Amino acid sequence: MANFSTQELMRKLRSIPGMTQITDKAALLYVVFEDSDTPQWVKAAIVAALAYLINPADAVPDPLPGVGYSDDLTVLIGAVGTIKAYITAQHRTRAQQLLKRL
Repeated sequence: MANFSTQELMRKLRSIPGMTQITDKAALLYVVFEDSDTPQWVKAAIVAALAYLINPADAVPDPLPGVGYSDDLTVLIGAVGTIKAYITAQHRTRAQQLLKRL
């Protein structure tokens, strides 16, 4: 299974200026991942999506203007859609709090 670190994720989120859809979804996935009640298969899906976001070698290079994060956003949207039954209002609130601290 792919892996990511909290520090790498936070560094990546800080480096994405004005990309609120990406940062919102990534923060939400991270908060769900951190929840001890989240099933292991959900955590595995989250790790895969967040590792893809962090990985500099992805399908569309991030520095490309206008399209660089399109693949990352697609992966994050897919992950959120896959695990949506496990996302609570509390997760959404915690994700917004996390983003404010960045």
